[in-house]
Amino acid sequence: MTLAEHRDRLYAWLRQCLIGEGEALIGIKPLDRYQTGILFPILRGEFGIDPARDESDAGDHIDEGDGDAGEAAHQVLGISPRKQRFVPPSSVGFSFFVVGEKIRLQLVPRARRYFLTGASDEHGITRDQQGRFANNWESDDLGGDESVAYEFVAPDDRRFLRTSFDVFSDGNNALAELLLIWRPLARGWLVTASLSNTQLLMPSNQGEKESRERNTMALFDVGLECIIDAGVVGPYPGVSFDQLSDEDQELELRYRNHRVYAIGHGAAVDRIACSNRRHCASNCGAD
Repeated sequence: MTLAEHRDRLYAWLRQCLIGEGEALIGIKPLDRYQTGILFPILRGEFGIDPARDESDAGDHIDEGDGDAGEAAHQVLGISPRKQRFVPPSSVGFSFFVVGEKIRLQLVPRARRYFLTGASDEHGITRDQQGRFANNWESDDLGGDESVAYEFVAPDDRRFLRTSFDVFSDGNNALAELLLIWRPLARGWLVTASLSNTQLLMPSNQGEKESRERNTMALFDVGLECIIDAGVVGPYPGVSFDQLSDEDQELELRYRNHRVYAIGHGAAVDRIACSNRRHCASNCGAD
């Protein structure tokens, strides 16, 4: 077996462990089983990460590492300790620069959702055939087929344009939104494509019920492919070297011979040339 074959086997094993391939889950929730490639539902009342403590907060600064001493100091000063709240990601995407007289592209989103197997009682609790609380999950693949691609065309008047589509319908409501933003830049366009989980999770005091809803609403193995039918992808525009931080300047020097054609937002981007079309594929769990 060659080194490339060993690498492919390792990649497949890691993907199986971290993202999965849609296999049924017995006795474990999807969010407990898989670690990446996930778009979470929107949490009502949550707005992201609270601002971290700044060095300029000299007057109120209490070292959180002081343990009991730090807590006592907060009580004496009459201030509340700052807390950081992390909201899991609900969107993923990428940006690239494209030029051409007539630019036309397609977006192909994909995802997977899980659902509990069994019958629900009058309280909405799912049980198996023996009447026990069910914790068995099956999956349903969403999108990923070019036959259901969404087509976008650059505006003729070189104006900022934002276009969106509802995707992954469950029969009643869309589960996600596909968004494309056109920004005129030099002779071409700076294009940003994103896929967002738009389902709203209402907080409740019923921990197990909320956990089941969170697992049901989450989108797994998320990916977004962009097929450029007309237009040419160019190097991604960067900023002046003098405006970069020390770390970014070091990276710029180290990779100065490598061209960047696309950047990911919450994901890594693969760029593959295929016949007369160019593909930009974003895999949510690749970072």
